[in-house]
Amino acid sequence: MTEHHLPTAAIKADARLDAASTTSTEALAEHRWHWTLDETNPDRVSFSQYGRDVGRSFTAIAKHANAWNEYRLNSRVQTLADAMELVKLGADRREATEAVAAATGKSPATLRSGSNRQEVTSVLDTARERAERKGTPLADEIPIVAQHREAARKAQATSQAERQKRHTMRYLELEGDIASAKIKLTHVLKATAGHQLEPEETELLRTSIAALAALLNLIDLRLGGDTHTDWDAELAKISKDAS
Repeated sequence: MTEHHLPTAAIKADARLDAASTTSTEALAEHRWHWTLDETNPDRVSFSQYGRDVGRSFTAIAKHANAWNEYRLNSRVQTLADAMELVKLGADRREATEAVAAATGKSPATLRSGSNRQEVTSVLDTARERAERKGTPLADEIPIVAQHREAARKAQATSQAERQKRHTMRYLELEGDIASAKIKLTHVLKATAGHQLEPEETELLRTSIAALAALLNLIDLRLGGDTHTDWDAELAKISKDAS
């Protein structure tokens, strides 16, 4: 391609778009793509020439033009920001990033840092190991690994949710039993006001109350994490004392 200068109108358009708000980023990227990579444009120039003509760096022009090209050709890329992230990556990491994005529903832009970035690295490392061990193309293994890891993560989350649900149901069941016992014992307290029970009846009730108090103490010990009590022996003792 013969090198020549951009038309004055194209240079002015670049300056206008470059100075505009971020809402014009797409228009600027498309403009730079059109004047560098668009094969339907017979007057297109190289990134270097474009950069010299508009007073911008080669890399800035290439970043926008390549990102727009990615954005228009890759159906999995939803935003220009995602496309700009992808064009920064090497081929293998780019494939891993796209695979993780497809498996998790996250955008490539969110996969550039922290645990998200580490997930891309883990997918890529695992896929390389599988490809080497099986003798298969790395590109075939990357999406498989990404899908498997996401499926495992969802299964683990479901399992944790089910365990939490069971714990919650157990708590509600125990809370209900204690509430019922509290209601009944409150009734006993009210019913014994000014009682005229026989001494022998009173003594029997007090023996039962002592056994109940011992049982409540055992429950409190168990809830407190006591691991030294022989629960069966203590229950047998309470049953014997109450009889």
